[in-house]
Amino acid sequence: MPNHTTFGTEINVASIRDFLFSGNVEPGDSLVLNETDYNRIAAEFKAGEQPIEIPLTILGLTIIKDTTATLPAGKIHVIKNDSTIE
Repeated sequence: MPNHTTFGTEINVASIRDFLFSGNVEPGDSLVLNETDYNRIAAEFKAGEQPIEIPLTILGLTIIKDTTATLPAGKIHVIKNDSTIE
């Protein structure tokens, strides 16, 4: 996966929201996370009071777990205009 973006902080729900508000993604895009980072996000959702929806979404952006084990922890990959997620 080319074009990885490094976060300056730990990847969590708050840092993803900050990333969204920075204008680096658009509606229809998806974020791919390393398995460890994805599991951290899922645990944050589970600890919250609202039900978890699958696929995971944050402010309308789909969060995907890297199944290839090629994405390093602490980095994300943006899939632009991801029409493969239903």
